[in-house]
Amino acid sequence: MENCIYNYIDEMTLLYVEDLEVSPIIKKYGMKAKVTDLAKSMGEIITEDGYCDYWTASQTSFNFWNIVNSMCFDSAGRLIQGHASGGFGVRPVLKSNNLKELLKYATIIDEDRVALGELSKPITMAGECIKSLNKEPIVWFVDEKRNILISEKVLLGNKSMDCRKDFKGHFRDTELYKFLNTKFMGEIFQIYDLEEKESINLDSTLLELRRLRVELETVRKENRKKEMLIKKILDLQREIEEEKQKSRELDDQLRDIYQKSSEKVYVKKLN
Repeated sequence: MENCIYNYIDEMTLLYVEDLEVSPIIKKYGMKAKVTDLAKSMGEIITEDGYCDYWTASQTSFNFWNIVNSMCFDSAGRLIQGHASGGFGVRPVLKSNNLKELLKYATIIDEDRVALGELSKPITMAGECIKSLNKEPIVWFVDEKRNILISEKVLLGNKSMDCRKDFKGHFRDTELYKFLNTKFMGEIFQIYDLEEKESINLDSTLLELRRLRVELETVRKENRKKEMLIKKILDLQREIEEEKQKSRELDDQLRDIYQKSSEKVYVKKLN
């Protein structure tokens, strides 16, 4: 997998509420997203103007998650809550450790969008929806501020966050996260073993790679916190020493003043 696109992808995730609030792309284009043919074929509920509701990676409470709701008049969309076992659209986000290198694999569309990867286009035969050999390019918004690519459309429809009734974990523990980072990512980027021409089994390798990267980032954040704490402690210690030195100097000045004053009084008494 040398020189592979996976080397520059940390994970495939979803938008967090924080992304909706600070991403310049979201501010420019709004939160609403239209759907792909594949999402339509999966039974996604679509509004009259072609938009649908989609999951975010932000959890609100036990087994409930934020959803960007398009069923409103506000062009920016709004947030509602959905149960993890419910079915909503999936608008993936690619987090990159080197966005500049990752974009070398993409086709530039305009200043904000690139095409990267392909999605199967479904066709219907005898009333049954099947995947076609035709491919639909996936268009992504480029958010350089957060080093992420945001899919322009909702790529999948009617997907559960997690089907386990007792699920209490974070998004990285969900069945949806595992699916996005294994089978789905493998399909849209079509990485094959050069000898056997079979799909690479990503379950063990990619998830382990992402787990290690997440662990590394967590350790780095902890180290940065410790470094900041040490700096604050050292700064305080330095300030304390400076104040102590200042206090000693003031004491010396007071002693000098007192001594001079005492000498004057003594001279007066002698006179």
